[in-house]
Parts: sequence; structure tokens; C-alpha cells
Amino acid sequence: MRFQIEYSLKGVQRTWCCETPRNALSLDDAVVALLRLHLPFNQVITPRSLGQLSKEKHLRAVQELGISDIRIIGP
Repeated sequence: MRFQIEYSLKGVQRTWCCETPRNALSLDDAVVALLRLHLPFNQVITPRSLGQLSKEKHLRAVQELGISDIRIIGP
């Protein structure tokens, strides 16, 4: 399924499209995708280590990067 994630990055509206085999994309999945997309290259973080972080830490990391107003649009 194809989903569109709309969000604000430091006050600028952005859109990112992604595909997943699942029928739904959760906010947690969207947050992890945005972290992977916007984390600085010098930060060594693997998908496995992202999965081990709590939801609160995901949301805090997203806020520290300046990402807000996350909205998922999909089927």
C-alpha cells in the first residue's frame, strides 16, 4: 500500500511518500521513517536500534530535529 506522510520540518511543510506491504501505517512507523530520513549522517543508528527505543524517545528525537504536525494520508 502507498502512503503519504505530511509533516512540518522547522516550519516548512514537506511530504514524503512510502510503500509498505501492510494495510495501515501507524504513527510509530511514520516517526521511525522520518527519523531514518532526517537523522544526520554522522549519527550511527540502525533500524534495529530504532526499534529498541521507546515511543517517547522516538517522539522526543523527532521534536529535537524540528519535525512536527505529522499526518498520514493513505487508503
